[in-house]
Amino acid sequence: MLLEFVWLPNLRTLWLASFRLVDENSIPRILQVFPSLEHLVLILQSLNENENESQSEGVQVESLCISIPSLKWFELCSDEQEFNVVVKAENLVNFVCDLEGLHKVTLDALNLKSLTVATCEITQFVREHYEGSLCFFNDNTNFQELGQARAYP
Repeated sequence: MLLEFVWLPNLRTLWLASFRLVDENSIPRILQVFPSLEHLVLILQSLNENENESQSEGVQVESLCISIPSLKWFELCSDEQEFNVVVKAENLVNFVCDLEGLHKVTLDALNLKSLTVATCEITQFVREHYEGSLCFFNDNTNFQELGQARAYP
């Protein structure tokens, strides 16, 4: 992998678009070369149905773990099949989550002030199961905003 020879300790912003998860460690391996990262946009791309089936064999990622203490702003977009997402970022202030399908998302972010869930399936689930009262965090006095984007009835 090319990133074996890269070390960018001062990089603060990173956009990874049309990125494919090849295994559960692909993102952590990439992110370790950016120890001061504050702003991350990760747009995951699913394997195209037209691609050779042999290329996609065995590529079934069940979880994605993002652990960056310096991260303040994170946007995650994916049309992948269901997988678990774990975000551990003590300085995270803003999280935008746009995932197709039902995913389990675990946030460990005590300083989170804004959470935007931009998926119609998730917002429909919230409407059906929480009837307008939504509580994602216990004792999180810093949480200030919860938004829903593209929430179609």
